[in-house]
Amino acid sequence: MIAVNHPSYDSARWQGTFLVFGSVSLVYISNVWGAKALPHVQNWLLVIHVFAFFSVIICLWVTAEHQPASEVFTQFTNGGNWSSIGLSLMVGQLSAIWGLIG
Repeated sequence: MIAVNHPSYDSARWQGTFLVFGSVSLVYISNVWGAKALPHVQNWLLVIHVFAFFSVIICLWVTAEHQPASEVFTQFTNGGNWSSIGLSLMVGQLSAIWGLIG
């Protein structure tokens, strides 16, 4: 965050190493001594993620430009200048398919 907010900042490699050591130590301590609280924390994080997911979807749904269904499902564009619309469609679907693999 410092490097993003202050472009003149030049970080040394050892600072990143200590940041990783600190993160690993925090995770280790929370897993060893906070093991009894982890199920409750995970349940709260699930609730937060579900509400955040729906809030983002609702905001995108409300603020998006609306198109007629005929245009959405029948109009295709070849924005990548591929050799055909079919190839452009398949290349565009790769990111959606990749997200469903996990």
